[in-house]
Amino acid sequence: MVLIMPVNLSLKNVPDEVYERLKARAECHHRSMNGEIIDMLERSIKSETNELALQRRLEELHAMQANAVSSDDIVAMIRHDRDSR
Repeated sequence: MVLIMPVNLSLKNVPDEVYERLKARAECHHRSMNGEIIDMLERSIKSETNELALQRRLEELHAMQANAVSSDDIVAMIRHDRDSR
């Protein structure tokens, strides 16, 4: 069994305005500042992961569309098949 220990991070040079907004946000959500920062990081990473998955899916759809056969091509193939009989 692998035991994973939490990692401690330290923020330096946080602007006063950012600190005050973070403090107010934490109070609004009934969390400590540490809890608020962890929640914000988790949401950001999840959002980024979802965006990357969506981007990959869009790229797949574009590739499929680029390889798609048009209706004119289908009509031409049917005619060719019919005429070759």
